[in-house]
Amino acid sequence: MPKDFEKNFDEIFWYQADYTGFEDLYSDLKEISLPELDLFLSLAITLIPTQKIRLIESEEHIMTTICILRKKYSIPGPSYEDLEPLRNKALIKQIAEKEGIPSAKFAIVNFEQVQDLEQEIEKIKTRIGKFPMFCKPVHGVGCGGSEKIEHENELRKWIHDMISTSKNAVYLVEEYVYGLEFNSAVCLLQDGTWRPLQITYFPEK
Repeated sequence: MPKDFEKNFDEIFWYQADYTGFEDLYSDLKEISLPELDLFLSLAITLIPTQKIRLIESEEHIMTTICILRKKYSIPGPSYEDLEPLRNKALIKQIAEKEGIPSAKFAIVNFEQVQDLEQEIEKIKTRIGKFPMFCKPVHGVGCGGSEKIEHENELRKWIHDMISTSKNAVYLVEEYVYGLEFNSAVCLLQDGTWRPLQITYFPEK
């Protein structure tokens, strides 16, 4: 915990939730049930003004649930609607393209709307232009559900398998870019400004 963190709060309650089955959320950030936290909040709001309560969670796969609980109990903080523009990778790519911000070439595949396998392959090849490609779910966590596609036959098999097993999935397919890999953590403040908190560079392989 950061130095002097506790002085900003009257009281801090820690909880250990049961994350059984959370692995499925790495490829789709859906709501999961946290009955112990839900019960705690239902009691807490009878004793504490909701404007003084903050829900802080460091695990990305639980974000959707926390946002829904905030709305349910009128607790300040980002809502589910606020979260969507920040976690939807396809939307972020579309905004970058519209605003002229350079990024890897991409195509969006909504498997529920795929009518013709070969047409979908040609659409992706036209948008991206070359192999290898990299695919990942638009609502995934970290690298969950991600895959490197080396050539057209792998692309064909991947689309075919996804139609068979994950009909309602939406994936982002990107140009495979070679370079220095890094992660960054950014804090979006209530006044609309942002601050970089951390940048981690990974060694070249």
